[in-house]
Amino acid sequence: MPSGITHSNKDVMFKVLSRNYKDKSFAVYGLDLPRVKQLLPTNYPAVTATEIHAENAFLLEDGSLLVLEYESNPGKKDFWKYNRREYSKMVKRWIKITKVARLFEEEKIEAVIENEKTVRKQIAREMLATGDDILKVMLITRLTRAEVDELRVSVGV
Repeated sequence: MPSGITHSNKDVMFKVLSRNYKDKSFAVYGLDLPRVKQLLPTNYPAVTATEIHAENAFLLEDGSLLVLEYESNPGKKDFWKYNRREYSKMVKRWIKITKVARLFEEEKIEAVIENEKTVRKQIAREMLATGDDILKVMLITRLTRAEVDELRVSVGV
């Protein structure tokens, strides 16, 4: 493994320092923009199932987005590279896709948790129906006393 400073040391430094932008403005850079509300993820999925990375994406207080790229040797082409409506629309679309994917993952997790709880309640019902002790039912199913008591009533024990 090579030692020393990574080739992308400036990128790494800017990424780490960008965490400090929350609640700050870009006035020091001469940009008249709202304050930063949140640092957003920048590993946007592309339709071709690859990922495109930006340096930083910020959600500003007014709800607008700021994509900030750091250039070691900036030139005119770099300024205009991202100063286009098409790029802005593309970034917004990527962020929406990221949000949708996150919501989908959250729904999957919630469904799994709900299913696990349903299974635990069914096991508790069976244990109660066969006369197992309430503490044993709580220990095995990880249900609360109130949940077990509710199940006892439904089982008729």
